[in-house]
Amino acid sequence: MMCIYLQIPSFKNFRGTIEMIDNERYVTNGEISILDDQTIEITELPVRTWTQTYKESVLEPMLQGTDKTPAFIT
Repeated sequence: MMCIYLQIPSFKNFRGTIEMIDNERYVTNGEISILDDQTIEITELPVRTWTQTYKESVLEPMLQGTDKTPAFIT
């Protein structure tokens, strides 16, 4: 019988989650809370995600919507 141990990567002080997709790929998720209808709180970005890039690719489409989806935050 053969035992295989998979090691999930870790990052010091990272409070988000790390999920394994397959033997070589992982998805990291930050932490976000919806405080009320007009307020969200982001306490942790995904690993290796820059703040400006996150604002442009995630937050602005949530606020303004896109051609295919309406605004999520009003």
